[in-house]
Formats: sequence, C-alpha cells, structure tokens
Amino acid sequence: MPAAPHDSASSARSSTASSQAQDDPPSEPYPASPAEPATPEPLLPASRQPSYVSSPLNPHAPSRPESRGSLSPDAYAAPAVGPAGYPLLPRDTPSGSLRGSMLLYRLASDADPWDDDVHAPPPPTPFSRSSVASDAALSLFGAPSDSKYPLAQAHEKRAAAAGAFLPYVYDPTSDQSSPPDADDALHDPSTLARDERAVARLNTRGLANVLVVGLVVAGVISLFTAYPIVTFFHSNARNLAIGNNVQVNATGQVADLPHLPLVFSDEFNTEGRSFYPGDDPFWEAVDLWYHATQDMEWYDPGQVTTTNGSLRIRIEQADPASNHGLSYKSGMLQSWNKFCFTGGYIEVSASFPGSSSNVAGYWPGAWLMGNLGRPGYGASTDGVWPYSYTSCDTGTFPNQTHKDGLGPAAALHTDWGRSQYNFELSWLPGQRLSACTCPASAGSHPGPAPTVGRGAPEIDVFEAQKNKLGDGGKVSQSAQFAPFAHDYVSPNGTGAATFFDAGVTRQNTYQGSALQQAVSALTTVPERAYAGGAGGRGDGGGAAPDFRGADVDHSELGHVAELPARRPHGDDLPADLLIDYVRIYQQTDKRNVGCDPQAYPTGAYIAQHLQAYTNPNLTSWRGDAGFDWPKNSQYDGC
Repeated sequence: MPAAPHDSASSARSSTASSQAQDDPPSEPYPASPAEPATPEPLLPASRQPSYVSSPLNPHAPSRPESRGSLSPDAYAAPAVGPAGYPLLPRDTPSGSLRGSMLLYRLASDADPWDDDVHAPPPPTPFSRSSVASDAALSLFGAPSDSKYPLAQAHEKRAAAAGAFLPYVYDPTSDQSSPPDADDALHDPSTLARDERAVARLNTRGLANVLVVGLVVAGVISLFTAYPIVTFFHSNARNLAIGNNVQVNATGQVADLPHLPLVFSDEFNTEGRSFYPGDDPFWEAVDLWYHATQDMEWYDPGQVTTTNGSLRIRIEQADPASNHGLSYKSGMLQSWNKFCFTGGYIEVSASFPGSSSNVAGYWPGAWLMGNLGRPGYGASTDGVWPYSYTSCDTGTFPNQTHKDGLGPAAALHTDWGRSQYNFELSWLPGQRLSACTCPASAGSHPGPAPTVGRGAPEIDVFEAQKNKLGDGGKVSQSAQFAPFAHDYVSPNGTGAATFFDAGVTRQNTYQGSALQQAVSALTTVPERAYAGGAGGRGDGGGAAPDFRGADVDHSELGHVAELPARRPHGDDLPADLLIDYVRIYQQTDKRNVGCDPQAYPTGAYIAQHLQAYTNPNLTSWRGDAGFDWPKNSQYDGC
C-alpha cells in the first residue's frame, strides 16, 4: 500500500536529516526533524488567527484552517478552481475551506510583545535546511529545525524583541473590503474619464499655482528685458554724450559737475598702462632732459605707469653712467597734440611725494600749455611761450624794447626785476607768431590769418613746494603770460583772479620775472595730501577759474604732469606722485575739444615744422631748427 504524500515527505526529511547527521556534528539549538510529524503548536494565538482565502497572488498555496491544530494532509491538496482560473473563495468551495492566504514575516520592534510567535533571526551558520524534499509551504508549518526562521527557544527569549521575525498573515481579500487608497484611481480605468473631466475644471489651488508661476515669469522678464530698456531710455542722453566723446577713457568712471558737462576723464583704473610713444591714445611719456629749468633728473618713460587705480610717476636715484650723466630719473606725461581743449574747467586729484607736508626737494606739478609749444622741446617753445597776445605793438618786440634799444623806459628797468636779469623787464625773444606778421611771411604763420596773434600760454593747476614762510606744504596755482605789464602788475590788480576761500588760498606776492608774468595764488596743502600721510589724496582745481586781462579763451591747451627734482633727500627715495584722475568740463554752448580747431589751427603748422616738435636737443627756432622767423611789420618792416 503506497504511503500517503505526507508520510513520504516526512520519510524523506528524516532520511536526509539522518544522512546529514553522519557528516556534520549536531548543532544546538536546532535539533533534527522528528521522524513523524507531530501536531505543531499554533504559530498565532487563536485570537490573532485570520481567515485564509485563496489569492491570485498565490493560487497554489495550501489551505489553512482557523488553527494550526486542525492541520491535515488534505490541506495541501490542489485548490478548487473557478471559471476564470483563479482559486475559489471560501464561499465558493465545496468544503468552505479558505485558500490562497500567505504567511509572511516582518521584523519585530521594541513595541511588539514577546511571545511564542516571535522567531529569532537566522544564525550565522553554514548548515542548510534539514529537509530537501519538503515543499516551501510545508516548511512554514514544519518543526522548528526545519524552518528557515525557526521559533525562538525559551533560553533565547531573553533577547530583545527588536530584530526578531514576527509572522503575520496577508489576506488579499482585505483590500476589497477596505476603503480605496489615494492612488487606486491611477489603476482603475473606470475613473479615467471622470479624472479627465476634472482636469478641465479650475480650483483654488490650481489657480494659485498658475498665478505664482505667472508672477515668477513676469519678474524674470522684467529683470532681463524691461529693466534694461527703462535704464537705457533713462540714461540715454548721458550715454550719448559720453559715447560720442572719444576722450573719455573706457575703463574710467564718469564724473558729474553741475551745469558743466564732462568732456574728458581719465580715471587711470587700468593696471599697468604703458605710456611709451605710441602706446596710449591720449598720453605720452617723454624721454629727455628738461633743460628749460635745468632739472636734476632725466625723464624716462619707464617711470610712468598706472597702479592701484592711480597714475604713478616715480622719482628715484640712478647710476649716472646709464642715466645720461644724471643721478636721478623721473617722468613727465604729456597730452601734447593728442588731447587738447579750449576753455573750461579742469580738476586733478593727486597725492604728493614725501612722508609729510614738510618734505622738501620735489617739485611735482600738473599744468597746461598751448599746443603750438611742446614742453621740453625748446625749439618749439621759442617765441611762443608764454605769449597770449593779439595786438600789434611793442609787446611783440624782443625784450619789449624798440629796435634801437632806447626805450621804452618801463622795459629798460623795473624795481620788481631780478639782478640775474639786470632788473630789465623782459628777456624774451619777441612773439614769433604775432599779429604784426608780414603778408610775405604768412606761410610761416599757423593762421587763421597772419594778423591774428598766436602763442602757447601756461596755466599751472598746481606746482607743489615747501612753505617758505613756515611749516607745511603749499602749491602754487598760476597763469603765465607774455608780454609783460609795467612792474608785472596785472591790469586789473587783485581782480585778475577770483579767490573762493581766503582761508585756504591767498594771492602770491610773486608776479613775474624777465621770462614770464604771472597771476599766482598759494594754497595750503593738508597733511593727508601726501603719500606718507593718513588720508591719501588732495584735490587741485583749476588754477584760478576766472582769469582776466589775457586772451586765453582761444588757446588750445594740452595737459602735462611731471615730478622734477629739487635736491631731494636720498632717504626719501624712491618717491611717487600719484594722480587719481584728470577731469575736464566745459559749458554746453562753449564745448571745444581738439588740438586742431578750425578757427585756430595747429595741425598743418606742426607738420611743416615737425623737427622742432620731435627733437628735444633743438633749443632754438632759427639757430638749431633752422626755420624762418616771420617778419614783424612794426619791428622789421615788410
């Protein structure tokens, strides 16, 4: 008589267990499976036993009774199948038994009570399951040693519940009687049409989302489109004024002076600029010895550069053997024939060399000169510096005296003169480009006509010096002209210049010498205006904004900055003149920028006499440069 399926399986397990026992030593606490299956203890208490039903998730699972005590071999028979091929529910089966439920395990937590249902986690052991013939479902209900997760033994119950395995029963039919989950509609085709109709309806939350997104998009569009457009139209007038002004340095700041538009600005913000000839559109550092004032230094282009947002002109000691026989080298920067302006207001922000206002030995300056004379090129300035005169009279003569040298008396002697000039009023060679030029010499006159006097006056924005009457520093701010008045007295006296703050600036007692007449002021320099001081920079405005008595309105002026030496102390070297910016303003109805204006041209004249403007070793117009001196109708006759 063949054995029942349950007996065969049990025999197989027993045989396998016996065979393995011969090869491997016994292991506690997992005893071998018994030879005959005993009625197992219930895995779950009766109160926790659910109804077992068949499930599409596990259609061939064995049926389970309400209690493990009713387990029988018939439980593992094939389940009844309905018309659709799925296991029948309990109400549909002939016996009413429950099929298809699954016994699952989960990790227990500290909140779960410890009881006989808790299974200890599998030990780290090389042993396999005792039975190789039992099916998966039967193993769940077999003896503890045959289970993948055996029941915890009594002596193991002292371990914490957390980490152990707790069996539970999953009944798929419970989902049918439970309320629908939030995402059930995603899998139910019957709800699709209803959901599509719902999408077309707006609700408060959806409307709020649309409004927020709209505001964000509008803000981005405003930031990157509307704002630049508004800014453009708001600043268009100023931008056009600056953009059409090629003299404004593209890397500099834009200054603003009320009622006077800016026509030129160099803020010197680009690091390491070079001012060697041809390197800069507005400036050029010269390479020469300034013989007119018998300076102690050689002007070297390498001494001029930009650093930390400032123009730097450095003076330092040098080896005479490699420095043209001079012990110092420094720098002079010019805008000659590159940038010029006629009339206006100039502002320079500068920091002077030296550790304090009592420093001596330097003569830093920033000044202007007419474009018909080039500073440092003696032949070009011969007979034009510092003339600014449009009359045809004795003032255009050499030394301002008659050709016979007998008068006038005011030119032969002045009590305000100097002994080195024999107390004579003037030692100038006469105005070369005077209003007395003969028509035959018109080719040697720059125009606009030979009857128009031309020259190259000088205006000093500042020339720094030690205070000669006490402590501290001073700057001389002056305008220098020719010809000269009797005893160098300005025609309008103190009215020749306007002083806006008498506590800071006063009129200079110096009024001129045989080489120049000056309207001059002395301004006190604060301690912070020196490089070694606590504050950085001092500001130098135009020498005297309202000069009268000389025709300077028609002089095209170029800018010069220099740092000459006057016996500097070696301990203070090297020393720097720092210029933060140069700014020039002009009235809107009097804007005149350029070195070759149509009304007062200079370009063609300079080109015809280029040697005098490019060779610093030529010191005279006729003798060295070899050019003709135009005849003066009143002095030479035509």
